Amino acid sequence: MAHIPCCLLSPIGRWAFAAVRGAGCALGVLAATACLTAPVRAAEPKDPLIAEAVGKRTFVLAEFVSRTCPACQDMRPVVEAVLARHRGVGHQIHDADVEVELSQKYEVKCVPVYVVVDPKGQVRFNDVGTRTEEELDEILRAAGARRR
Repeated sequence: MAHIPCCLLSPIGRWAFAAVRGAGCALGVLAATACLTAPVRAAEPKDPLIAEAVGKRTFVLAEFVSRTCPACQDMRPVVEAVLARHRGVGHQIHDADVEVELSQKYEVKCVPVYVVVDPKGQVRFNDVGTRTEEELDEILRAAGARRR
């Protein structure tokens, strides 16, 4: 009889394996294998960037920053000026030190990072570094956002 370590089986798998063990080796292994191969997916945390973009049918410009980042503070007036010209664009600010899971999803390794998500929930831009107003305007235009 093939041996399957119980640590590999879920509680239901262990029950199924024990329940059919007496019916023969093949049936016991088959029941245990069925439990092992059942898809198990962890619940994914809701992504606020995609949720806003799709929910409001708009582009979203997200900033990943840190409270201790001088460049992030210097970018504040630049981002505000660009957003004033792109009124329909949503804006989110995320602290990369606090929102670790979200930062990992967008591969934030240093700050500031700018991410643009389109109304379909597709990431159109994701890059690190400071930008000029003209560069941020062009990033939004290239993603498909219109200036007002």
